[in-house]
Amino acid sequence: MFRNRLKTTTNLVLATGISMMAFGTHATVITNGYVFPDAAITPTGTSQINVGYGGASGELEVNGGGTGNGFTAIGGSGLLVGAGAGSTGGVRIIGNGISGSATATINNGIGARIGLGGTGALEVRQGGVLESNADIHLGESFSGSTGTSNVTIDGAGSVLRSQTASGSFAGGGRILVPFGAASSTLTVSNGGLVDAVGGQLSEFEQGAVFIGDYSEATAANVNVTVTGEGSTIQAQHGIFVENQFGQAVVNITDGGAVKQLEPGFVFDGKQEPGIIIDSLDANGAQVNVSGISASGVASSLSAVTDIDIGIEVSQGKSTGHLLVENGGKVTTLTDINISSNNSDPRVTSVSGQDSSLTVRNGGMATAQNVFVNADGRLSGDGTITGNVIVDGGTVAPGNSPGTMTIDGDFIVNGGTLELEIDSLFDRDEFIVSGDVIFGATAMIDLILGFEPMDILNIEDFFSGFTVFQVNNNFNPLTNIDVMFTANSGITGGSIVNIGLGGEMFALTAAGGAASVAEPGTFALLGFGLGGILLARRRRKVVV
Repeated sequence: MFRNRLKTTTNLVLATGISMMAFGTHATVITNGYVFPDAAITPTGTSQINVGYGGASGELEVNGGGTGNGFTAIGGSGLLVGAGAGSTGGVRIIGNGISGSATATINNGIGARIGLGGTGALEVRQGGVLESNADIHLGESFSGSTGTSNVTIDGAGSVLRSQTASGSFAGGGRILVPFGAASSTLTVSNGGLVDAVGGQLSEFEQGAVFIGDYSEATAANVNVTVTGEGSTIQAQHGIFVENQFGQAVVNITDGGAVKQLEPGFVFDGKQEPGIIIDSLDANGAQVNVSGISASGVASSLSAVTDIDIGIEVSQGKSTGHLLVENGGKVTTLTDINISSNNSDPRVTSVSGQDSSLTVRNGGMATAQNVFVNADGRLSGDGTITGNVIVDGGTVAPGNSPGTMTIDGDFIVNGGTLELEIDSLFDRDEFIVSGDVIFGATAMIDLILGFEPMDILNIEDFFSGFTVFQVNNNFNPLTNIDVMFTANSGITGGSIVNIGLGGEMFALTAAGGAASVAEPGTFALLGFGLGGILLARRRRKVVV
């Protein structure tokens, strides 16, 4: 089921008893409109800072390169930007090119809330730093009003960080994009950093970044972009792209990176995934990893524990999508799981759509194992480093059509292999460095764009393998389907000769779906497997 996030209380208390601290002579704090307390006069203290509140507008800038009142830092127990319906707030923390040359520090309070029922904007640029010892919410509903947040972290040394601190009732170490039903845009560019630093693993979900929201029944709409070499979103324990309704999209481009740094949470004695992508909507959770930087750094998504795309929830199965293309890389030290591994046919996808991992156009995915479970789909013409194990899902190599490379074993215990064949010279293929193994319940769908005259030998779709094995109980009569594409002009009834294990089977494509074997040709002889499939696994990496 969806985990319940820790709810925190928002206490809007106007600041009193503020102390003043000065930091140098070549900087400035600028305020405009509703800013309370006036940070240009008293920049740091123990109260929360309100920028745009109660229907009013306000702006606050900390500029490490300006000249004026000499302040380079603001601080308090909270930062509320655009708080309340009709409110608009904007905060800019602009450094002089050196990290920490302009700062905002939130200590042991309600944290930073950007777009709390109103419209909030935050810019951290040129080495500016916003650091909170409590949670950071980028968009949040408040008193029945939906919040809107627009946040940019731009430039090397520019940082947005949440970390834990003793006595922080809001928890700390969590960045939520957004919290509840809200709209949120986050852009990390040109070497900027978004960082969630956790404490003890017993403090649930500290050291985590949440993108999307699963705690509310109403929609949250989120767009996150990480672009440019050195631009990073990182969490000590976990990255969760999870949205109950609405749409949460993460685009990692031009050498940007999203990463889990350490093994995370343990629930019921089981190690939780480091990265989760899932939603109750068909396209509600999508992560795209694409391209390389000008200097050759690949865009990347990485974890030290499992990456789960679609998980089991109380309603059934959720749906997630991960696209890796144009030189992008996805890496985990353990496994990638496409869809929940619950094989009960009653536990189906809530959205009606498969969860998917697509690796294409030079994309690469690395794991110990890639499990393609029921309601899961693996496709593309990229490279998978690790074993691919199909347990009820679908694998479709190529890019209409094309070649998928697997540096490991390819094991179809159950589920479906889709092979698209436009001609004898234009078809889906596999390059497999390990073993190719088909179980008794594996299905093979041959999708033809022409009427072949020669035998289509299943083994010829694979190259580079060590061993090609088919379970003795695999029955071509029921386990191989032949169908024609709509643009082939063939309506069915044609006989297609299939080769498998040294035997030939004449299958008839009836209506593009049904298959009928020619009498006397269906006995599978000489495979010598004894009906046993053994998956050779890579050694697990202990972290």
